[in-house]
Amino acid sequence: VVNCVISDNIASSSQTNLQAIGGGIYTFSYGGFGLTLSNCVIRNNIATNVTTGQVSYAGGICLYSSGKKHITGCLVENNRSMAYGGGLYAVSSDLLIENSIFRGNRNENWDYNYGGGAMYLTAGNATLRNCLIYNNYCNYGAGIYKFASAYLPPEQYSLLDIQNCTIACNTNFGIYERRADNLNVGNSILYTNTIASVYVASGPIVFFATNSWIYYNSVTGGNFFNGVGNITNGLDPCFQNPAGGNYRFTKDSPCYNSGTNRDWMAGAADLDWLKRIRHGSVDMGAYELLQEATVYRFR
Repeated sequence: VVNCVISDNIASSSQTNLQAIGGGIYTFSYGGFGLTLSNCVIRNNIATNVTTGQVSYAGGICLYSSGKKHITGCLVENNRSMAYGGGLYAVSSDLLIENSIFRGNRNENWDYNYGGGAMYLTAGNATLRNCLIYNNYCNYGAGIYKFASAYLPPEQYSLLDIQNCTIACNTNFGIYERRADNLNVGNSILYTNTIASVYVASGPIVFFATNSWIYYNSVTGGNFFNGVGNITNGLDPCFQNPAGGNYRFTKDSPCYNSGTNRDWMAGAADLDWLKRIRHGSVDMGAYELLQEATVYRFR
């Protein structure tokens, strides 16, 4: 699916035994299949149930199947559900999301089991790179809600790998992990999310416990503070204009040149599709700092 706008759709059900799933996009398969969304806008879609007692999933996108899924260069905004991901619900998928923006999505369920404002992820590996997630709303996990089943042994937990993302200004938790499974967060900015930027709901954990690694991030708020290379002393990342949705940072930011380089960054682009590493070490967050140029005049 390339260069499409999917907007103003409603998935609705009034039956007591039928859930409304996927206001904008709904995929389902027991056998699994691949899907790519490229340069698409998923906007103003709703999943809602009229009948009390049923929950609705995925206001914007529902990915309910195994197989590789790729979301790149997309804008997912202002979608709404009553549970399980206002913007995206993904289960059993091998998912890569890169160079995309999730903003203004809402999940209006108050139960901690049904979280995820921008996205709800479970039972499948997911990687996020160069993404901006801001101004989403949910009582639990306004940015990202990650769930691991209590019935699985730790060696079968899925991996959530978040690299060079900016997760900011979400109402009620930037990242909410229902249980401490495989969570990697690196080179990212997690800032001014209400209650906490990163929270493991199984309780405060000893850092690096249960295969979770949080390193080289700028973080405010959470139940960890001891990762390698993290900036956790409340330093302002110096966003240019967060009120206007501009989460690029200024030259005075502590996030400049403060990340750790990884193999995938060779030839990669940031959220502005500019070179990912420009000045030796990667910057934290979704954007690389573009330095002011020096202009010489010759006569």
